[in-house]
Amino acid sequence: HNVNFQKALRTFIHAFKIEIMPITPDTEPIVRINGKKVPVTIEEPFKQYINTGVRDVELFNIERVGQNHLYKLVSEIYGLRIFYDGQGIFVQVAPYYRGKVCGLCGDYNLNKFKEFVGPDKCEHYNATSFGYSYVIPSSECTAPEYKSPCTVKIGETCTVMRTKTIELGTGKNRQVCFSIAPVAHCSESCIESRFVTREVSFHCLPAKDATTRNLVAQSKVRPLMEFRRKREDHKAIVEYPESCYKP
Repeated sequence: HNVNFQKALRTFIHAFKIEIMPITPDTEPIVRINGKKVPVTIEEPFKQYINTGVRDVELFNIERVGQNHLYKLVSEIYGLRIFYDGQGIFVQVAPYYRGKVCGLCGDYNLNKFKEFVGPDKCEHYNATSFGYSYVIPSSECTAPEYKSPCTVKIGETCTVMRTKTIELGTGKNRQVCFSIAPVAHCSESCIESRFVTREVSFHCLPAKDATTRNLVAQSKVRPLMEFRRKREDHKAIVEYPESCYKP
């Protein structure tokens, strides 16, 4: 929490990009769905529905709580609740996400002594080092230097799963496509035994979007499981190692 540094909230649910963006500390944030501003008041929450082919069901709703610019985003279908006030965020997920999430909120493994395992699978000793491990460098953000707390990674293995990325198009039409399911990859200390191929489905995003660039950076350190429910935009034959071994 720091009132001098307001933060925007950006959430992706199904095919919707949800943004709650503060303007000044004294004015109400702007709420946008897929880039379009929508009204959210204390008296009338915003509700987004999708059609299942049988009936319309509520995908998520956004509610303003009280007079202090507190917003609540709830998706019962996805088991997600987010509370946001411009400076801080509280995320609550359903029990079936246990051990399936990652990031600064931890992996939800119900083990309070293993909350600082970073994307490098190293167990960090304090919140600062842990936070630094998740910084994604960009032209606007320089990643701070920090010393890795371990030389042997937790659960180190030769074969790791990563989201495959490919680029399509040129110029303004250039897209980055992410594999909907992760693809096998050999870790840095291992060698491929031989390669095989298979057809892989991809979801594509505009290459110029800052979110896309951030996702590309994250794909190098973890599988992007958030793509598993995305629509298929492209198919391609991908080469991947059948197995990996330590030399």
